[in-house]
Amino acid sequence: MKSARLGIAVGTFVCLCGVPSGFGQTTGDKVEINIFGGMTYWGAKNAQTVAGNLINMKPDEGGVFGFRVTENLWNFVGIEESVTAYGTNNINLRSVPGVYAGTVSFGARQRQATIGPIIYFTPPESRFRPFVLAEGGFNYFYPTSTAQNQAESATNPLFGNNTLFGPVTGPVHLGSSWKGALNMGVFVFQYGSGFKLKFTDHFGMRADIRGQLIQTPTFDLSHSNVPAYLSIDKGGPMSGLQATAGVTWYFGKVEPPPAHTMTVGDISASQTQLCPGDSVVLKIPVTDTYSDATIKYAWTTEGGQPGSGPEFTFQSPQNGGDYTVKVHITEDSSTVKDKLEMKGLKKFPPIAAVDKTITIHVDPYTAPTLACSANPTTLNLGDTSALHATATAGRCNGNLSYTWSASEGNVSGSGADVTYNSSGVQVSPGGSKPVTATATVTDAKTRSASCSVNLTVNAPAPPPPPPAAPPPTAQQLDDIIFAENDARVNNCGKRTLERLYQQMAADSDATIVLIGHEDESEQAARRRRNAVQLDMQRVENTAAVLSAGTGTCQKLELPRVQVDWVGTDETDPYKTALCESSVRERARSKVSESDSRTKNRRVEVWIVPKGAQMPAGAKQLKPAPESDIKKLGCPK
Repeated sequence: MKSARLGIAVGTFVCLCGVPSGFGQTTGDKVEINIFGGMTYWGAKNAQTVAGNLINMKPDEGGVFGFRVTENLWNFVGIEESVTAYGTNNINLRSVPGVYAGTVSFGARQRQATIGPIIYFTPPESRFRPFVLAEGGFNYFYPTSTAQNQAESATNPLFGNNTLFGPVTGPVHLGSSWKGALNMGVFVFQYGSGFKLKFTDHFGMRADIRGQLIQTPTFDLSHSNVPAYLSIDKGGPMSGLQATAGVTWYFGKVEPPPAHTMTVGDISASQTQLCPGDSVVLKIPVTDTYSDATIKYAWTTEGGQPGSGPEFTFQSPQNGGDYTVKVHITEDSSTVKDKLEMKGLKKFPPIAAVDKTITIHVDPYTAPTLACSANPTTLNLGDTSALHATATAGRCNGNLSYTWSASEGNVSGSGADVTYNSSGVQVSPGGSKPVTATATVTDAKTRSASCSVNLTVNAPAPPPPPPAAPPPTAQQLDDIIFAENDARVNNCGKRTLERLYQQMAADSDATIVLIGHEDESEQAARRRRNAVQLDMQRVENTAAVLSAGTGTCQKLELPRVQVDWVGTDETDPYKTALCESSVRERARSKVSESDSRTKNRRVEVWIVPKGAQMPAGAKQLKPAPESDIKKLGCPK
């Protein structure tokens, strides 16, 4: 209980010192009357007597009943008078000389009357008002008549007459603490807090908890009519705690109705410049002091749908221009339920309607236009050209998207700048072909425009044909050389024919031409002897060595062989091939390199490819005489 009293005291002091400036004339109830009941709790106190001994005094906890009157002079501060009309607090005395166990108890009652300030934490119109207070006044303890009779009894006095228990006190007169007023025992100081709760304008409840501080009561025992060991000389302060609750009546005030106003702000919009088909939400702030009242909105606009809420969506038309949006605001007070506000509706004039407007500008819409260009416009097949599209559009066209196409070739990239590639255009070599590239631009409203640019694709002329292969020519091989006046193919000649056969066999379509010669001396001698021509014999022997296919002879097909014998003719050049030092020859068949006539005692050997000209030295070519040659077999 001591800590509770300390908390109440500190809180009361802080609130008293820190109260706001609340001394304006009150607008609340002028007077309150509260009837309360509750309990009072007191602490024990040691009181010193004239003889110096200590008597412990402890009032019992008991009920209290009383009333309080509060004058609310200011908005947050009032003056309160409190009267405890009746309180039951029996007295217990301990360590009393002359009585059994040193204990004396007797009935006592209490009355109080105090006055002091009360401080509120909420304004007068609040239904719930917590508060703190501090009061001072008088505290009156007095014994019951039963207690007085017991104390004054001659046979069994309250304070004892038995020597077994100490000194004999005998009959004692108990009085009230009021009769000992000169010892300041009648004063009381109260401090505390509580709350008031109004159920209606004139009736409510209240609850208090108060700390109390009084001078220890003496019950007139401090006077000379009692022995010194019972005469209380120094009591000192006694603390207590009082908790009460009760009902309250409120007088002197009829709460005025609150002021009735409606405040309308300006229409706001996230943007006031739109494009055809766009929309914007319009808002208007409205506050009404009567919270139950209903605000009604009537939105109108040129050619648009009306609206009826605190927000309105404006849908811009397709035609550009300035459009005015208007809102007509009225108050419907039929929904007001609060009693004070309903009084205000009767007292104050109706709220006037308010009109607000805002202008929205709609930009005109124009479809986009498009122009195309190319660089270069003439290009070779496989080359590229830079294509560019220039769009003309306004703010309301929004984002633009581009698509490209070409009649031939392909377009790569996106947007206004792309690349045309002429690869794949079908154009004849050396010719040109027109190609059309087309661009289309589409805006946010799906309106589009197109443009084209003409290109020319040139194909290079075909390359000149490769030069004709030179016609095949006859190839002269080494000559076969013969000894003078001899038609036999010697060993050197056979070796040469063996080597040349490899070339002859490589081209099966080629013709082998053999042209026989003799020198002038041989010709003259033959004529004198009327002998067979040596040039013819030499050709036949050479053909036999090439075709016989046995022994040292080769296996050339005779049908491929053409022959001629021209005597001493020297039309074709010489291709003399001698092997004098490397081949052993018969004496008669030897050929000497020193003999200048040797070179024309020969048989020319030619390979003539198909289609080639015959050698110039052949005068009358004819097939090889197959029967004559075969008769020769493989010449030795």
